[in-house]
Amino acid sequence: MWPRLLLLIGDQIYADDYVGRRKQHRFQAQPDPASQPVPTQSFEDFAAMYMEAWAGDKGIHQVFAVLPTFMIFDDHEISNGWNTSSMWRMYALQHGFEQTMVDGLVAYWVYQGWGNIGTESSDEYVLLTIMQQAAQNSRDALEDLRAHIRQAVYQEHALKWHYTIPTMPPIFVSDVRSDRPAILDRTEPTDVAPRIMSQEQMKELQIWMQDHAAHTTVLVSSVPAILPPMIGFAEYVMGVRPLQQASSGLLRRLGRVLAHMQQKIALRMSFDHWPVFGATWHELVALLSTRKHDIIILSGDVHFSYSISARRTLLPTKRRPALHQLVASPFRNVLEQRDKRLVVGQSWIKRGLYGGFYTAMLPLRLAKGARRVPHDMLFQNVVALVTFWPQPGNEGQYDIRQVYLGVKNEALEEVGSINNG
Repeated sequence: MWPRLLLLIGDQIYADDYVGRRKQHRFQAQPDPASQPVPTQSFEDFAAMYMEAWAGDKGIHQVFAVLPTFMIFDDHEISNGWNTSSMWRMYALQHGFEQTMVDGLVAYWVYQGWGNIGTESSDEYVLLTIMQQAAQNSRDALEDLRAHIRQAVYQEHALKWHYTIPTMPPIFVSDVRSDRPAILDRTEPTDVAPRIMSQEQMKELQIWMQDHAAHTTVLVSSVPAILPPMIGFAEYVMGVRPLQQASSGLLRRLGRVLAHMQQKIALRMSFDHWPVFGATWHELVALLSTRKHDIIILSGDVHFSYSISARRTLLPTKRRPALHQLVASPFRNVLEQRDKRLVVGQSWIKRGLYGGFYTAMLPLRLAKGARRVPHDMLFQNVVALVTFWPQPGNEGQYDIRQVYLGVKNEALEEVGSINNG
């Protein structure tokens, strides 16, 4: 069966290791500029990385030539950990990171972003208008793009990077990296509800889900929404703010101290997936509660592959919709052994309950047999083929099969599969 489209979900380039091989600083909540200097990257540096990303790989060239390809950024298109927390952008701007953010986003738009936009919705994307006007006037669009993106970096206006694909089932490709609200003033960060996307984008997603209530829907998120149970629970706990709305001033102060501790731990552990962003997490839970059909989430980022389901009820029933998280990662950047040991160490826990969801790992089967893959996870470079079959007599619902393909002897072969039907 020939694929209908290809989705590249984040980290198409690694700007942390760009042309010249100078290592780029990863910003923490409060970076020390004396010990961690920040090199400046230019548009030309980013452009070179995009042009060289697939250079020399004729097989990839053929794939891109024959398959409609859609993309979205995550963090490495700018910097490792970009926009991890609400304070990240302010500290980055204070330490000379403005041009890197601006030129990194300009390069993403020029080499990837504009290709995602259908002609029927082009008027919603001001950056596309800038490029069209520049082409009509035979002039370079670079400075106009820089100016507009710089204003967005300072939150003077919002830029729309998310988009939809009119397939069946329909696809919503979200922006869960640049659209995380940033604090650029003296606002106390613990007083701000943690969000992985803006209220505006969430509202668009909710309306889009309502418009497609009669069908299973596909949500693309560069970072997973549902993580293996132990990891997901740990992230969720770091995002809970139990005393934020307390009536007692003493309890609120205690809650602020607790929130600071939670934020430090989350940054230390690189927790930046949906569960740690409490406000949008609960909106996602509520979103599933309004559905008659399943939601499928496609993600990458974590450098290991797995699938997991989440439900609002403990016992699965065909009448209650589920959220199925399918993760294919990495494509060509395997997990370090230390991190792999940590992931494997918690993998014996297959089910979890937190934040309004009952979660359960889906069994990952080895190719050409019924044996399960150890830990129901893959740690090799893979690409995933997801197939949807309409269920007879159940309009709008689909049976789903995901096949993981790895490379052996310069050819793709099945290394694991998941069936959900």
